[in-house]
Amino acid sequence: MSYFPRVLGRMAVIGLAVALACATGCGESIKTHPVRGKVVVEGGDIKKLEGTHVEFRLDSDPSIRSSGEIKEDGSFELMTYYKGRMIPGAPEGTHTARIVISGDLEEEDEPVKRDDDEAPDFQPESTQKKSTAPLPVHARFLRFTTSKLTYTVPTDGEITVQVSTK
Repeated sequence: MSYFPRVLGRMAVIGLAVALACATGCGESIKTHPVRGKVVVEGGDIKKLEGTHVEFRLDSDPSIRSSGEIKEDGSFELMTYYKGRMIPGAPEGTHTARIVISGDLEEEDEPVKRDDDEAPDFQPESTQKKSTAPLPVHARFLRFTTSKLTYTVPTDGEITVQVSTK
């Protein structure tokens, strides 16, 4: 048997194996749509939100979240973190939104409990440093469960995220 048919046969088998691997998860992605918008603070100063984030949570799969940094003028552009990659836009569907003041993009509705005990995973209130500065938005806009901010992707244009200080 000649050398070339054996090499071509092996290449075909390798190519088929790679194609099969890719079909079962290689390069798996999520379809997203561009989402741009502006945060508007009724009774407040949008500049106080510069550098913070607006975060969207997909209602049909709360593990999928998209976020965008709020610029000085209130504008933002969403990116979705999916399987270790940042993908521009947000997936199709209904999303609940919130404002994230700190660098922590985790939901803060309930403290995380440790496996080894029943104590919440944070410092006791008496040892926490408390800021005396007022929040730039009302606290209800910091949680998905209380924000009442709901949006549908894809959009027909820019999204306006209307928040207030009261």
